[in-house]
Amino acid sequence: MIVSRLGAKPSAASAAPAGRWWEKRYQWDQDKLTRTFESGCFADTLDVWGRWDSLAALESGLREAMSPFALVLTHFSHFSEQGACLYVTFAGSGSTAPETRGLHECAWRAGLDACVRLGGRTNHHHGVGLAKLPWIRTSVDPAWHADLRQAKAAADPNGILNPGKLCL
Repeated sequence: MIVSRLGAKPSAASAAPAGRWWEKRYQWDQDKLTRTFESGCFADTLDVWGRWDSLAALESGLREAMSPFALVLTHFSHFSEQGACLYVTFAGSGSTAPETRGLHECAWRAGLDACVRLGGRTNHHHGVGLAKLPWIRTSVDPAWHADLRQAKAAADPNGILNPGKLCL
């Protein structure tokens, strides 16, 4: 039996949902996903980071900002002494394919704009990627960014490796 550091022993009832998830965590219903996306829906995730003292406001702010455009679900992960990752799953659909794409883009931008406004970091364990590139300067310490720029210049003096990435 597993015993936590606090001495608590999980009951069979509390362990059952986790056990079901563990057993099926890699089982995707490809047909269901295909039908969902072919019907004109979108689903995506967004991971951001916040300090403990602002994490609740960050969660409610992102939910409020993104909710006009999508169904928004959140959970926390990747805990550290300083804070945690806020992992946002969002989904929705429009009446037409262009409207659906527009709603997806609006939800994405609203979430990242809210993150910046509320003092969070727009990147976490999934990194930055091109989708988050416009927000990266708000996510890192300017000194870290300067060090990265200097390292990139030393390793790539001709600027041919990933030009325009990481705001360099």
